This record gives sequence, structure tokens and C-alpha cells, in this order.
Amino acid sequence: MASRDFYEVLGVDRSASAEDIRRAYKRLARENHPDINPDDSAAEERFKEITRAHEVLSDGDKRKVYDEFGMDAEPIDWDPKQARTYQQWASNPSRGGTGGFGFGGFGSGAPDLSDLFGDLFASGQGFGFGTSRRPTGPRPGPDIRTSMTVSFEEAVLGGERRIRLEKPGPWVPCAACGGSGQARVSQAGVDVVVPCPQCGGEGQVAGAPERVTLDVKVPPGVDDGQTIRLKGQGGSGIRGGPGGDLLIELSVQAHPRFRRDGRDLHLDVPLTVGEAMLGADIEIPGLDGKRLRLKVPRGVRSGQKLRLGGKGVAGAGSRPAGHLYVHLAVVVPPVTDGDEALEEAARRIDAAYEGPVRADLE
Repeated sequence: MASRDFYEVLGVDRSASAEDIRRAYKRLARENHPDINPDDSAAEERFKEITRAHEVLSDGDKRKVYDEFGMDAEPIDWDPKQARTYQQWASNPSRGGTGGFGFGGFGSGAPDLSDLFGDLFASGQGFGFGTSRRPTGPRPGPDIRTSMTVSFEEAVLGGERRIRLEKPGPWVPCAACGGSGQARVSQAGVDVVVPCPQCGGEGQVAGAPERVTLDVKVPPGVDDGQTIRLKGQGGSGIRGGPGGDLLIELSVQAHPRFRRDGRDLHLDVPLTVGEAMLGADIEIPGLDGKRLRLKVPRGVRSGQKLRLGGKGVAGAGSRPAGHLYVHLAVVVPPVTDGDEALEEAARRIDAAYEGPVRADLE
């Protein structure tokens, strides 16, 4: 996968706020999600790149390390403590630091790692994962982030969705060190054992990515931007450790009729002039597809609001459900020239007003 600048990937400035980054990721992830672009390998690669950039820039500590060291910090998983250790070592004028981590290998263009590790061991500092530790016991796998678009009805009422995603395969022995987690470098003719730069001393690396299909339960009442956590469905654990978690950020589609404000729903309902004047019992749609009865009192006005208690969004735990607010809109029938009956009816209605309707505007 290409290693473009993460800020460029998300289309934001380096001074972008956390909210700017979240909004940019959400928009781009929605546009390039594999569920929306099936069989589009280019969109799938863009989605991976967007997710990778967001994972680093949305984490305050990782972002600081990235801003200072760029992609050179990737082999230490953007670890701020290890980065600080390296920074202290690199700023030592007695060694004339070369700058950059250069953990891509021992080839040309990389710093002299024998010099690097020799200085560190001679000073007794140690370098983050650069201690000669052997692989330890089981460790949980990494968390994975993705996004999912749900309908307005699913967000309010709950449901189940099937998603497809690609995640790292099970861990396999590191080919560079044969699974030992160690490498040897030479300093002044002395062999020094250091953690393998390819696997960070773990002795294992993530295997080939694998595509998985998961059924996701959407609990009722979720909102736009909320995250669903699936325990153990993230990256595979290391050396038999538990899997990480899968974090799914939700994007809720708009509804053509209903609007949402927290746990309350809002619906515009038109009325005839007669229903507004005389009152009526009418049916209105419920979000779940069932019809609801609404009693309209006599003399309501356009813009007046009626409430149906408990017909809004279900509350979590012991919290009560929200309400459905019905906004009334009086619709005047079309009147054509020469329609004497309607014109007479309109004049009779006007005569029923007790005073000027625009008196408050004078």
C-alpha cells in the first residue's frame, strides 16, 4: 500500500483539529467503502489507506510522533516513549546523529545500525524495543477500525447488518529472524544481539490479509458517529493471545419524512382547512411501518405541535423512550377563477375572524 502523507490522504491541513480529521475520515470512508463500491479494487485500496491514516491521526500520541518522525516511526507502532528515547539518543552531539529511524533494513541509505546499537548499549540507555529481549507470552491483537452506513430506521429501531472487511491474517514466524525475535549486529568486531528490526523483537509478523464476513447487531437508538465494538473480532492475537476488537463507526442516512433530535422524532403532517377548524381523528405513519392515530383538536393553527409520548427513539437501559412530535401544516385548496362555491366559503371563513389577523404587526 502506498505511503502517502497521512494529512494528504485525508485532505486536511497539518493544523486540522481532531473533529476536522474525524469528519474528513467519515466522508471519505463512506465514499470508498467496499460495501458501496463492490468489485472496485481501487476504491478498496483507497479505503485501506484512509483507514490507516485515520488510525494514526485520530490518536493524539501517535499523531505527535508522526508529525515529528513521519513514516520512520511505523516500525515502532508510533510509540511515543520509544520515539522520545530515540530522540534523546539522536540529539547527542557526541555521536553526530543521522536523523530518521531507518528500520527498513540494513541496505544502502539506512543509518549504520551497528553504530546506533553500539552507542546505545555502551551508554546503557537501551532503545525502546531495542533491548535484547526474547519474545514473551501471549498478547492481544490490534484493534481494527471501519465504518458502516445504516438506515434511519435501523438506527432508531435496531437491526442486523452483514459487513465485509479485510483484516490482518494470523501471525506467522518472522522470516528475517526465524521466529527468534533477535538479530546480530557488529560493533568494533563485537557481535551484539538486538531485537529483530523486521518484527520488533516479537518473533512473529502479521500473515497475509484475509477477507471476512460478519453479522453485526445494530442496537436500537444508536446515533450518527456512534461506534459499535465487537470484542475479539479485530486483529489476531500474538502467540495465542486474544484477538483485538473491531470498532465500527456508524453513519446514519437521512429519512425522507422523519427527523431526529436526540431521543425525539419529528414529523410534518398536513391538514385540510376543515380538519384544522373542526378537529379530526387522523392516521399518521409510524417509523416502524405501523399506523398511529392522532386526535387533532378544533381550531389548530399551521405550525402548531402535538406530542405522542413514548413514540420516539427507545432509551438505553432504564432511560425512557423519546417522543414523536407532529408539526401541523394547514394546506389551502387550489382555487380557480369562477369557483363561486370556494370563493363564498373563503369569504365566510374570513368573516368568522374576531379581529384583524395582522394586528400585532401594526
